[in-house]
Amino acid sequence: MSSKEQKGDRHLFYSCSEKVSVTFYWRLILDGAHCAADNMAIDEAILRACAQGLVPPTIRIYSWERPSISLGCLQEVLRQARDAQDAGQCQGFDLDYCRANGIEVVRRITGGRAVPHGRDVTFSMAIRESDLPAGCGSVIASHQWLMGGIVAGLRSLGLDAELGSLRNPHSPFATGNTDCFAHIAECDVRVGRAKAVGSAQVRRFDSLLEQGSIPYAAPAFDAARVLGRIGRAAACPLDGFTFDAIARAVMQGFEDHLQTTLESASLTDEEFANARDLAREKYATDAWTLSRVAGLCAGGFSRTQTRQTTVADRRPETPPTAGTAGP
Repeated sequence: MSSKEQKGDRHLFYSCSEKVSVTFYWRLILDGAHCAADNMAIDEAILRACAQGLVPPTIRIYSWERPSISLGCLQEVLRQARDAQDAGQCQGFDLDYCRANGIEVVRRITGGRAVPHGRDVTFSMAIRESDLPAGCGSVIASHQWLMGGIVAGLRSLGLDAELGSLRNPHSPFATGNTDCFAHIAECDVRVGRAKAVGSAQVRRFDSLLEQGSIPYAAPAFDAARVLGRIGRAAACPLDGFTFDAIARAVMQGFEDHLQTTLESASLTDEEFANARDLAREKYATDAWTLSRVAGLCAGGFSRTQTRQTTVADRRPETPPTAGTAGP
């Protein structure tokens, strides 16, 4: 397989049209809707199980019980949008508004900016670094290899999807914005001038986790108010498509591009137990979610544990299936 090295960068870049054969199958988890803490806990539990060799490489497709926002692991946000204006900045994040309107806020272990959830197809991919094909070991190369399957799926829907930024990715309303979809980076999936997929990767335990979101409608809440978005709202290239249509396209594109097989399964008992603990002790707590919020103490938020209805409270008797996302 041919490759090309970008000047000034040691990472190898692979075209989305190129396919890399793999010798193993991928486990497919078609999940239902969960609360925000559960969704992040399940993804991390899968990453840990994959790293230990307890499960094969896994792609999970899921949705959200209610409107939510996921923050990047290192993203620092201001408590309210008006605080950003007072500080002379062009963005903010209105946590008060989220709490007053039932919008769940959770922090991911992957990086990037804030992602609205509830009207999107959300996915995660976990694989050990030793299972990556030759030439796909770097962060960028592995990201492009995995996202090539997403690109293939969107193209099967008739969309002119491609991987890569515009010549001038920093539009007037994108600079400094807290919203993931207000900015197109060199590894993002776009349709024309609009970002179609927001995604980020993290490396832990000699394995990687890629998390992504494909919106198919505008958020069910005032994103401009929540995210302090300035200028026009980001376009939604998949407006009008359904959750199920996008999920099917992603699965088919993933199999075709990676030349692999997806085998449906559910979480193992160990993954479920680990996710239960992670949701309760980490993702449902202010100590984790609000760990990088400016003015936290002044705003009156405590670092005590918050209570959500998490995976610790229930376990489905049968494997869930992909369904319609939140309202």
